[in-house]
Amino acid sequence: EKTIKPAVNGNTLVTTIDATIQSVVEKKIQEFNEAYTDGYREGEGGATRIGVLIMKPDNGDVLAMAQYPNYDLSNPWDLSEYYTQEEIDAMDDDARLEALNQLWQNICLTYTYEPGSTAKPFTVAAGLETGTLSTNDTFFCDGAEQLSGFTVKCVAYRKGGHGMQTLEQTLMNSCNDALMQMSYRIGAENFTEYQQIFGFGQKTNIDLPGESRTDSLIYTLDTTSQLSLATNAFGQNFNTTMIQLGTAFCSLVNGGKLYQPRVVSKITDQNGNTIQDISPTLLRETVSKTTSDTLKQYMYSTVTSGTGNTAKVDGYSMGGKTGTAQKVPRDGVNYLVSFIGFAPVDDPQLMIYCFVDQPNSPDQPHSTFAQNIVREILEEVLPYMNIYPDEETTGLHSGWDITGTDTGAAAVTDRVTGNIPEEEPEGTDDVPDTMEDIPGAGENNEENAENDGVNAEEAGTTSDNSE
Repeated sequence: EKTIKPAVNGNTLVTTIDATIQSVVEKKIQEFNEAYTDGYREGEGGATRIGVLIMKPDNGDVLAMAQYPNYDLSNPWDLSEYYTQEEIDAMDDDARLEALNQLWQNICLTYTYEPGSTAKPFTVAAGLETGTLSTNDTFFCDGAEQLSGFTVKCVAYRKGGHGMQTLEQTLMNSCNDALMQMSYRIGAENFTEYQQIFGFGQKTNIDLPGESRTDSLIYTLDTTSQLSLATNAFGQNFNTTMIQLGTAFCSLVNGGKLYQPRVVSKITDQNGNTIQDISPTLLRETVSKTTSDTLKQYMYSTVTSGTGNTAKVDGYSMGGKTGTAQKVPRDGVNYLVSFIGFAPVDDPQLMIYCFVDQPNSPDQPHSTFAQNIVREILEEVLPYMNIYPDEETTGLHSGWDITGTDTGAAAVTDRVTGNIPEEEPEGTDDVPDTMEDIPGAGENNEENAENDGVNAEEAGTTSDNSE
């Protein structure tokens, strides 16, 4: 006996993704890629990989999520854009599947890396929340700290340091020396507690598959040493993902509310009737409104007068933080550069995070590569979102400016100036030079490990590539 069941129309997922914003992001990534293809490494695109994430800080909605490399949704099995036919023909089934999986992954969720200087606002926030730091604090940067037999340098090492820095200036100038001094005050217990509060080492549980775990790529109170604490304070030696850092950053600028990120807002039937309305999920409070307002002001100064000036959209108030991450091996050749920001300052309507992994340039360590992409995106997205200029226009930037010094602002950078040694001095704390040295980390994470602003050397030595 045959039973026939009539077909039933399925339901529709309504996403938080804004098609216009997504289109702008994809276009700007492509423009950057075209501008830098064959720029230094012949036969390669503008970077090894590029990721951009845009979210609404006040509810966790993902407005756009894009990357390079990507693939044709109508022909997802096509590898010809990234491999020669000879290379494709030489692949066995396993190699081909591995290549496809690398192409298909959503790097905003799957790619793990050390965040570098974009983590510094979280350290400052932890200090303010625990009372171990105050807005009146100052720090003297002489260019380096001596830790467990290592000289851990700041970018200003060659100049003798940044000198006296206010708490605000430590973020504006991305001063590693000051951040290490902060770590001594904050202490391991407070620091690791606030990493957990911000969600580092935890999945965000976004409603998409494939989010990477990072719980084994972060120090616990039991495994933290003075050296790892100091380097963690400026974003070195623990791993995160774009969605993890972006979600935490939203809470820093929205008054302290940590929302679970999402891409689905409701489910409708074939007639458009709402079957299920999916409300934003507030997970917890991370910081007070006072701390949030303070960090917004500090990051506003970072964009107007500090390392983030290239990202500034003329006429708009913005805040943000830069990152310039030296990759493994720590030879000063390959870098992952980034920028995370928000606008407008008084009432943030969007968070944007961009990284550029190994820009195709002979001089990689400039966060301006990422800042350019952010600025180009926001110049179109802010007006589209009916966010109006709130500052006087000054004619700041045009085109793909990679110098970051054409605006009259101080030529500041968070560039890495030295290397972590391959082996630590005998009898000292471990320096996790590869992800395998972090408890629980797997072999596959080593190639995803990056370093921002850490310059550890044996005491008394100077790296050849220091600046």
